[in-house]
Amino acid sequence: MAGAGKEGSIRAMGIYLIILLALLRFLIYPLYNGLERQKQILDEQKKSLTLKTRLLNQQQGGAHLAAFVGRERLTPYLYGKEQSLTGIQLDIVHRMNVVAREKGGELVRFEMLETIPGRTLSEAPVTLWFSGPPQALMNILRAAESTGKSLDVKGMEITKSPQEFLLLLTLSAYRLER
Repeated sequence: MAGAGKEGSIRAMGIYLIILLALLRFLIYPLYNGLERQKQILDEQKKSLTLKTRLLNQQQGGAHLAAFVGRERLTPYLYGKEQSLTGIQLDIVHRMNVVAREKGGELVRFEMLETIPGRTLSEAPVTLWFSGPPQALMNILRAAESTGKSLDVKGMEITKSPQEFLLLLTLSAYRLER
C-alpha cells in the first residue's frame, strides 16, 4: 500500500511538472518573442537617433562654415528665404520633368520628402522616378547638375524593368536662411 501511494504521488508530481512546463511554454515563450521584437525596435530607434544626431551636428557645424564663405557667393546656387520649402520641392520636380522630356525620358513618379530646417541652410529633398532608355537616363543625371540652382544627389538607383530602365533619384536643394 505504501508503495502504491508513493507511486501515485510520483505520478501526480510528474503530471504537475508536465502542466508547469506546458504553461511555461505557452506563457513565457511568447513573451520572449515579444521581447526580441522590442529589442529590434529599440535598435532601429538607436540607429535613427544616431543618424539624426549626426545630421544635427553637421547642420550646427555648417553654421561655422558659413562665416568663411560670403553670402554673395552662395546666393546664385541657393534658394532665397522668401521661397517656401514646398515651393522649392515643386520647382525641383518641375525642372526635372522638363529635363526628362528634353532628354528622351519620362518622370513616372515623385515623392516630396520631409524637409530639414536649419539655422543657416534648410534642405528640401525630393525622390524622383524616371523611366527610359539607359542613355536618356544618363543624360537626365548629367543635366541635374546644371539646371539652375544647385542640386545635391543624395541617392541613386538604376533598375531594369522588362521594357525599359528605371532611375530612382533623390535630390536636395537648399534654402539660405540668413
